[in-house]
Amino acid sequence: SGPYVATKAGTYQWIARYSGDATNAPVSGACGDAGEMTTVLKREPTVTTQATATAPVGQSISDTATVSGAYRAATSTGSITFRLYAPSDASCTTAIFTSEPKTVDGDGSYPSDPYTATQAGTYRWIATYTGDDNNVPPVPRCDDPNESSLVSKASPTLTTQASPATTTGQSISDTATVGGIYQAPGATQTGMITFRVYPPADPTCSGIPAATSTKPVNRSGSYTSDPYPTTQAGTYRWVASDSGVVNNTAGRGVCHDANENTGAAHVEEATPAPRPTSEL
Repeated sequence: SGPYVATKAGTYQWIARYSGDATNAPVSGACGDAGEMTTVLKREPTVTTQATATAPVGQSISDTATVSGAYRAATSTGSITFRLYAPSDASCTTAIFTSEPKTVDGDGSYPSDPYTATQAGTYRWIATYTGDDNNVPPVPRCDDPNESSLVSKASPTLTTQASPATTTGQSISDTATVGGIYQAPGATQTGMITFRVYPPADPTCSGIPAATSTKPVNRSGSYTSDPYPTTQAGTYRWVASDSGVVNNTAGRGVCHDANENTGAAHVEEATPAPRPTSEL
């Protein structure tokens, strides 16, 4: 016979008829004759995926599925659905986000809708292609290659400023300013800033602090230590450390940080009051 391009998977039936001629009678096969069936199989396209590899918390992540080897017919009805799983769901049990299904019109790349990640950690995507009458859907799995998005914590800044020079017996303090803290919508932050002040006899800040105070951190801003009443002359050194809050990295100061000792919190001996002339 001449060739026929099969545009739909399934079983086709052939019937061959001979018209006959002046000396031969016509003859015809019947539907279902042996050897007269052709089975056309569905295509087995591949679906490769590529999720956003890394992103800072608070930014959008997404997934893209690329279909190759699919048969495109006028009646193609397949679609791809993207599901996203939280960092705490390593087995991809319950999706936290499902993108609107994307209609598959033959080979090509199909992106998911974006999702704003409000928690640091490793997210996992699963892209499911339904297939159609002519295409077999591949089986997606949790932790397929390139289907993880690593969302990193925010990295706040920590700057400090100790109080200026004063005299013995007066109080000194330290102020830490934290910037760039990421706070998820509706979340309550629970971080702490710890202030430690070291006496003049400890220039390396390696001994026991003269005093320690902590302040809760709930957003970007300035936080001041408890006051420390000085008892001796010399240079006091402050070290402020941020424990970090959910989705934010911690920041730790070190001995001799800028503005934490030199030119600040230098305590001088108090000048004695002059004696009355009558006592001279």
